[in-house]
Amino acid sequence: MWSAGVSGAVYVGCLALAVPRVGTATTIAFVVAGQLSMSVITDESGLLFQPANVDTQRVLGPLLVLGGAVALTLPETGANPELASPSGGSREGTSATVDNDSMSGHNRAP
Repeated sequence: MWSAGVSGAVYVGCLALAVPRVGTATTIAFVVAGQLSMSVITDESGLLFQPANVDTQRVLGPLLVLGGAVALTLPETGANPELASPSGGSREGTSATVDNDSMSGHNRAP
């Protein structure tokens, strides 16, 4: 009777530890991959109902989600290393400035 409460608390605790380390998207992707995998295993074993035939599509779905979750954990790399750098590359220190005179309609004579 207490197992649902304990397992729920463990689940929430694990998510609270995982999100700051790997991020929300990666954590949720791994949760969904785990749920899909367990549903395929449950269908195949007939744990709840009649055993269901597991075909290629039912196995490929969780594998693709798991692949996406793993891809989210890979370091960011790309063709342009400036975009992948945490500091923003050459865009650092540049900002769009607004000339207050041009915004108010007061143009100065050259």
